[in-house]
Amino acid sequence: MSEPTVKKFPNIKRSLAPKPRPEPQPGTTQDETIAASPQTPRPLAAVPSPQPTAARTKEEPSPPPRRATGGRQGSKTLSFLIPDDLRAAYKARATRDRQSLPNVLLDAIEATHHDLAAELDAEAPERQPAGLFERPQHREAAGNHSTMVIRVPAQAAEMIDELWQHAEAGNRSQFIRAALRKYLAV
Repeated sequence: MSEPTVKKFPNIKRSLAPKPRPEPQPGTTQDETIAASPQTPRPLAAVPSPQPTAARTKEEPSPPPRRATGGRQGSKTLSFLIPDDLRAAYKARATRDRQSLPNVLLDAIEATHHDLAAELDAEAPERQPAGLFERPQHREAAGNHSTMVIRVPAQAAEMIDELWQHAEAGNRSQFIRAALRKYLAV
């Protein structure tokens, strides 16, 4: 039997003849004949389904995956209002020292928390009694302000909150601005 030539590729020949099927042997079933054929793939063995281990059953959920926090109890987001000139100096210091912004902030608070009284007084708004309520009179802003958001370890966030209350700062932003101004000498 000659092999026909494919029209698009005259140099390539292929056989169009059907593959021969094995003849059934007397005394065997068709399934046995197909299974014995070398051209037919053998069925895979049945894989048993995984059974729950004795340590963990379906009623007991698996523990949540551990976060890579180095043993700390996670992190917390801190947001604070900061003038643009101080923000620029803060970012420049982080870039110069090749540190993250949270690390520069923690360094600033650690280095200055014990003597921030003068800076906090300069940051405090003037208060004048007006009627029944005491209202702060904010000074004119010396430029634009923006809100910064950073993540610090939860333990550090709790310590910062304790420090600004102990220092009698008006709020956390005021405490952070005073610490950064003193640390960065801005």
